[in-house]
Amino acid sequence: MEPIVIYLVDRRLKLLNKYEAVQQGAAAVVLISAGYDRLQAATQAHRLFSAALIVAGALLLGIAVREIRGHESSHPGLLNFAAGVALLTEWGVSVAEGGKIFKPALVMGILSLGLWLLHRPIQRRRRNRRILRMDADGLSFWLNPIRRFRVRWAELAWISVQPAEIRLRRRSGRQHRIPLRRLENAPEVSAAVVSASRDAGVESR
Repeated sequence: MEPIVIYLVDRRLKLLNKYEAVQQGAAAVVLISAGYDRLQAATQAHRLFSAALIVAGALLLGIAVREIRGHESSHPGLLNFAAGVALLTEWGVSVAEGGKIFKPALVMGILSLGLWLLHRPIQRRRRNRRILRMDADGLSFWLNPIRRFRVRWAELAWISVQPAEIRLRRRSGRQHRIPLRRLENAPEVSAAVVSASRDAGVESR
């Protein structure tokens, strides 16, 4: 049997991304509000910074809304970039008004821009760790550090494919589960496990 590797698409990661987008959207509203208040009371020298704060907040809000609505960005990590720009703009406005140079907004802004630069490697690492691998020896599954296992075909008594999960029972009585409801590519996973287990001579129930 040729090795088969399927990358697992976890629905919970997408939910986490939307949750982060909601947080960024809330932060964007605060930035726009702060920029508007400063624009009304600012001196002429500071109005440009206040306007930049509003623009940065609006940019962050627009990207966050797109993320929440499920639109795939053609520029991965753009939300982190917008957050970094907004935070650094807020820091610049504060410094221009006589505030301290070292502020949390500076640190978080630099961190957000760093995450933007590293977005592709981080996402690639996440993707490469969540896999289902099957070969002539057996099957290995890794969704997260808790939901992971490795089993040889010879150790399996049977497998059962259900809409919600795949159950694999060892001859020793121990069972493993693959939670299909968590996977966006559940049909692909089910079909591959059924085909590979049949080729390995494992009973299906």
